[in-house]
Amino acid sequence: MASAQYRDLNRRDVFSGKRTSFVERVFSAAFSTGSAFSVAMFGFYSLSTMISSDGDDNQSLSIFIRLFLVALVAIAYIRRAPRPFSRLDLVLLPGSAFLLIYTLRLYENIFISGVTVANGTAVVMGIFLASGVIPAYAISTRYRGIKDSDFIAVTIVLLLLMLLGMLRNLDTLVETSAVRMAMDRVNPIALGHLGFSYLIFLVLSFRRSVWIKALAVLAVPALALVIVYARSRGPYLAGSGALLLYVLLLKGGRRVWIVSALGLAGVILGFLLRPDLVDIVTSQLSRSDLDSDLSNRLRVIAFTGAWNQFLDHPFVGRYVIELQTHYYPHNIYLESLMSVGLVGSIPFFIHFILSIRSAVGIIRDENSTIWATFAAVMFFREALGNFVSGGIWGATGFWITSFLTIAVWYGGFPIAPRKEAARRAGRLPLRG
Repeated sequence: MASAQYRDLNRRDVFSGKRTSFVERVFSAAFSTGSAFSVAMFGFYSLSTMISSDGDDNQSLSIFIRLFLVALVAIAYIRRAPRPFSRLDLVLLPGSAFLLIYTLRLYENIFISGVTVANGTAVVMGIFLASGVIPAYAISTRYRGIKDSDFIAVTIVLLLLMLLGMLRNLDTLVETSAVRMAMDRVNPIALGHLGFSYLIFLVLSFRRSVWIKALAVLAVPALALVIVYARSRGPYLAGSGALLLYVLLLKGGRRVWIVSALGLAGVILGFLLRPDLVDIVTSQLSRSDLDSDLSNRLRVIAFTGAWNQFLDHPFVGRYVIELQTHYYPHNIYLESLMSVGLVGSIPFFIHFILSIRSAVGIIRDENSTIWATFAAVMFFREALGNFVSGGIWGATGFWITSFLTIAVWYGGFPIAPRKEAARRAGRLPLRG
């Protein structure tokens, strides 16, 4: 039976040993599994804001950032961590089968059929494997090594670096009074999702300490500006939708605390945001005219084309790109049907259902850690966002959070000390 019983992994009775120095603790946290999870979710775009407006070779710098992130994940993977309480082979099998099938289709299209993929072969394969598949497996199999303290500390550092990066590029932000924000290495959609990801983190960790409360008061207005000026509906809908699902799934007093935190954020933003910024959001959300809105028109063309390609090859699919736009169809669920057909999509949708079950269970568990709850909420945000944007090979957050939530829920956490004592005394049955 699946379980999500938790015990704080920062306790001394979990990892016993001698007291370490401050430098050793910093070094350990920086190369921990919690750090790898945080960097995999926030790292690339947060660090990219620091280099986006310089005249240096930004392409090389972005490659170095990705290599650094991969190295960090590799180090976290080889470090010793407790094993899951239950085997993960079966529950991770559907997702693994789909990724293998899709990788084979990607290889066949590119290297055998000569299909040209947008962004280039190296970028597509590099992002898919190095930023998505590898971190998803590495972090999910080492999830019991993640500590709230490591995850929160590294995420706060990345948040501060992101805010510094935006400050360095303040001229770009100011210039977006009429057009949506555009930076050399970070596109507006990615910036909007990044800003909402940090908002979700601050909401979930708000009660952790007075310092995080103070940080939230200072950071929320800045993040709101980034989200608004990104002028992209996807982050608005996916981020707010994930938070709404989170609130609806909460039990009792926890819901009161979260609603209070969201209410405080709303009051702060109400005092600080100008009416013209509110108009930006409402105007973006109200755009629905296919004749005047190019984005909507292209989405409809891509969706229709992807569905027709699936109908042409319903069982095993054929192409990883939509042939009218020569791009992915901006919907990973349609893209799955289009590229690998029903045969390949069955394991994908089984994996998706397992992820939903796991995310719901983690959120409703009152003992859930902050990082596990964050993974669950972010899975919902990724699932919603990838319904109208992104491609399978670029949906790195979706693969990381879906694999991690399944591992946490079905792999099991240490049970509470009093239950552990009762089990040792024979008053509680062993978990299956």
